[in-house]
This record gives sequence, structure tokens and C-alpha cells, in this order.
Amino acid sequence: MSSTVSKVGLHLTDDDVNNLAARHLEDSQMLEVQWDSTISVVRENQKREFKTFVEESFAGREVSTPVTPKDFIKGDSDSVLVEAAEPSQEESFTIHLGAQMKQMHNLRLLSADALQLCKYLTHDAR
Repeated sequence: MSSTVSKVGLHLTDDDVNNLAARHLEDSQMLEVQWDSTISVVRENQKREFKTFVEESFAGREVSTPVTPKDFIKGDSDSVLVEAAEPSQEESFTIHLGAQMKQMHNLRLLSADALQLCKYLTHDAR
């Protein structure tokens, strides 16, 4: 683009620069659409694979049976585990941002087993 602009008046006209800029814009938009499409396909494949993984991992288990990382290593999906309530670590923070218009944000950091988030919990009234 810079070499084309520097040749305006010698070998090229303003229309040549405008055409080059238009082609450049079209090319960049086409690349953006292609990357968006590729990312979307990869994201959907990952979601499908994760869903299949979770469904296969929980197959044959009772709803309230907990899953531990050892289950995935052993591959033993028929064993029934005793639920052990592991304590999780949790900490809360409040931060204030902004010079003129202050904004307050509350943050909560939680340290827990990632597989606990995949577990379906039932709330039975006993």
C-alpha cells in the first residue's frame, strides 16, 4: 500500500490506490469470515466431544454418585463410590475501579475439583 501511494502521479492514479484499498478490505473481510467459520466448527466439535465424554463417563451411574479423577484413570464405570465431601477453598475480594466514576466489583475465587462441576446434583426434600 505504501509503495503504491508513493507512486501516485508517476505511474498510478488515485483510482488505482482506491481499487487496491478496496481489494485489501475485501481480502481482510474474507479472511475474517473464514477464521470465524473455522473457529465455530472447532468450537462445536469440542462441545460435541466433551458432551460425549461426559455422557460415556457417567453411563450406568446413579445420579447422585460422585465421580473422582481416579474413575477416569481406571475406567471403572460400574463401581459405586462413597461420597466424600472434600472441603473447597474459597476467598472473596472487593475491588474499586475508576478515577472519577468508581465501580465496585466483587470477585470470588474458588478452588475445587473440576469434575464436581460436571456432576448433576439433585435436591431431595427428605
